[in-house]
Amino acid sequence: MFFSLPVLACNLFQPASSDGSGAVVITGAPVSPTTQAHAEAPTQPPAVTITPRAGGGLTPTAASTQTPDSPLPTGVTIELTSRFEAGTTLHSVDFSPDGSQLAVGSDGAAYLWDVGSGQVLYTLDRQPGEVVTTYATFSPDGRLLATCGGGTRDEPIIQLWDFDIGELLLTFEGPYDYINAIAFSPDGRILAAGGGPQDNVVNLYEADTGKLLKTLWHNRFVLSVSFNPIGNTLASAGGDAAAHIWDLDSGEELLTLTGSKDNITDLAWSPDGDKLVAASLDGVLRVWEPVSSRGMQVLGDIGGESLLSVAWMPDSGIIAAGGDLGTLYLWDQDSNQLLMQITQAHQDAINSLKFSPTDRLLATGGADGLVKLWRFQ
Repeated sequence: MFFSLPVLACNLFQPASSDGSGAVVITGAPVSPTTQAHAEAPTQPPAVTITPRAGGGLTPTAASTQTPDSPLPTGVTIELTSRFEAGTTLHSVDFSPDGSQLAVGSDGAAYLWDVGSGQVLYTLDRQPGEVVTTYATFSPDGRLLATCGGGTRDEPIIQLWDFDIGELLLTFEGPYDYINAIAFSPDGRILAAGGGPQDNVVNLYEADTGKLLKTLWHNRFVLSVSFNPIGNTLASAGGDAAAHIWDLDSGEELLTLTGSKDNITDLAWSPDGDKLVAASLDGVLRVWEPVSSRGMQVLGDIGGESLLSVAWMPDSGIIAAGGDLGTLYLWDQDSNQLLMQITQAHQDAINSLKFSPTDRLLATGGADGLVKLWRFQ
């Protein structure tokens, strides 16, 4: 078991494989108080509508509908396999650890899709005056989904869901402004949430209780948090144009990585945990090696387009990045070569992208309200 919550309980809902007879409203029971720096957690989670979906979902799309702007290197192919229109700006996409499901956070709702069938399994819809979901991420064991956003008074809210047993397990307050990023530690014990532009902090919570463990202070707002996959460190970045490396035990900053000329919008560690790549509004991807303290590598200045999202392909030196004009880029970090770019991969900014941990499948989510799945060979 990942954790035990002796005080929490919520109504069960029927999975999409049942009769799919409609929405189930979870009102929740009183939750345990958390140790917060400014305020106590709500005594009762806001009501959230979970709608099992028996139909609809990712629509297969012909690979010929979008192609790279230039020929791909020998042996590299790309296929747009499917797409889904959510109808509102998408902020996050995240694969489950086994690659079978995709969680998407948008303006007001979170979606859970089955990747194989393309079916929408669940929708967490916003109701008037209730939680506004903007980001969603899986725990490392795939059993939990963390969502975050504003609430009835626009206070930042973090919620933990267990879709296997159908429960809203925990609701607690996040950083006391706006939550821009959220992530689980590799062992699933810690949940990091970064915010701003007022508090400018990363809060570290005990994932099974919502207890505030540490607060990591920044000079400006935080846009990205990323745990090293093999170490006991956390990287964070945002409005101060620097990446910060923190020791999780002490809460002390170990390194400040500079070089960016504008806000750093997203961070991603290499699969081996040795390198950290940062996307920036200045249109440059930068790679640092915090462990060895080697110099910074610049993958290339694309010029004319800000970079908003970045992801590292598992077991590979390939990096994907998304731009604010909807362009999708693919770099080979080892050779410092731009492998491809697809203009108008989305009709608006690519706010988030993630590689599947089990397959060379890339999910992209855009401000155009579309989720797209791309297969690389």
